[in-house]
Amino acid sequence: MEEASQPPAPQEEDKAQRNAKKKLRQKYLEILRLEAQLAAGRGGALNEEQRAKVERKAAVAAQVAELGCELPVLPPSAAPAGPPAHGSDVTPEEVTSAMEALAMGGRSGGGAPAGGGAAAPAAPARPPSQALAYQQRLQHDNPGFAYFFALPSPLPDMGVQLVDPMGAVFFEVMKRRAEGGEPRAASMMFKQLEQSAAQQGMPLMQLRVQLLAEFGIDPVTEEVLELADDQAALAWVEARTPPAELRRARKQFERMAEQLLLQQMGGVGVGGRRNRRR
Repeated sequence: MEEASQPPAPQEEDKAQRNAKKKLRQKYLEILRLEAQLAAGRGGALNEEQRAKVERKAAVAAQVAELGCELPVLPPSAAPAGPPAHGSDVTPEEVTSAMEALAMGGRSGGGAPAGGGAAAPAAPARPPSQALAYQQRLQHDNPGFAYFFALPSPLPDMGVQLVDPMGAVFFEVMKRRAEGGEPRAASMMFKQLEQSAAQQGMPLMQLRVQLLAEFGIDPVTEEVLELADDQAALAWVEARTPPAELRRARKQFERMAEQLLLQQMGGVGVGGRRNRRR
């Protein structure tokens, strides 16, 4: 009688990924040890390089979090005797700030260049587009949602809720930056919303058009454009989409629209509301 073949073992995590996680955790533990020395009153023994490492604690914590790791904790036996360091834990605000800086290509959120020079004069604020004004009104009327997929009438708009608190905060930061004209921020919003769009059956091309209409930024190419309205945004994206991909997106939109209309006929609006845009 032949023995049943054993199922293949789960694929091991990529070695480079494991090494990266290990190095980051070790780097964070080293920062904790240096910080403990400062708390114990032995900070005078730290050189400039070590002090610089301590100052990068929030940035390293953000990198550890991005890899899906929990922040390591310094064992009690490894900590020097003395009072605990004041504010030694990294706050969510610090991690968010560091994640924001990483996402924006290393730029700090303070408005000044990284080299310490004077900040560039702020660009004059432009009035929100019609699409963005509609989005803002939706969120004002429905504060429980982070974003809305705004669909043409008579389809209902679809609310998006971000259950991860840190992800929700990060999304809000990116949204404010996109409103200020940051191309990279619109791109980050697009990436965060991709999964929600897929779950709702919404073509990514439709999401691309919506963000372009709202912010005047193509979230895929990060081009900044001056477009009159959402119809102009749709025409711009369609002109740059391969025909086969365009046909697939249109069929996907038709299937989604059919399902939404059936739900609407039953009195159930996706996201809990009906489309009021005309």
